[in-house]
Amino acid sequence: MKLQEEIRKLRLENDLLREEVKILTGKVNQLLKIIEVMGHKKNSRNSSLPPSSDITRKNKSLRNRSDKKSGGQLGHKGSTLLQSKNPERITDLKSNFCKVCGYDLSSANFKIKSRRQVVEIPPIQPVYHEYRQYSCNCPHCHNEQVTEFPSEVPSPIQYGGAIQSLVSYLSVYQYIPYARLKEILSPLKWS
Repeated sequence: MKLQEEIRKLRLENDLLREEVKILTGKVNQLLKIIEVMGHKKNSRNSSLPPSSDITRKNKSLRNRSDKKSGGQLGHKGSTLLQSKNPERITDLKSNFCKVCGYDLSSANFKIKSRRQVVEIPPIQPVYHEYRQYSCNCPHCHNEQVTEFPSEVPSPIQYGGAIQSLVSYLSVYQYIPYARLKEILSPLKWS
């Protein structure tokens, strides 16, 4: 009789568990439908995806939307870098041989097909301006006559106004710390 009672108890427990599984399955299906309706997809805010992968991004621009295409508009005068008429360096690019048959082209008449230019800033080289102070004795009174240095040259060696202006600009306007300024200026050949 104990076995019959145990079987009945297990069947009752089994029925309760089945009912609970039905309820929970219904809730899961309900939640899945809600998620589907809401359409939450992974984006940079709810996952580790980068912001560039977001399909819909809110436009934070304060400008009003325009009906014009993006880019330069018709009638807009563009501006571009102009080529120099007198470049400092010219490199002629000529073929020594034909790419198809290998014929020697060293004595052929070449004509310019196109030109391209690269603009570079020359290396920064310091200019040392030396002030020499001379003296002489007056032939009449024998006083030693010594000329004075200009007021902007108070010490034996110093930085000029252009360097001081550059350092001030980088420090004050560009907010570059002194340690970085030292790092920036140290590769320049100051000796």
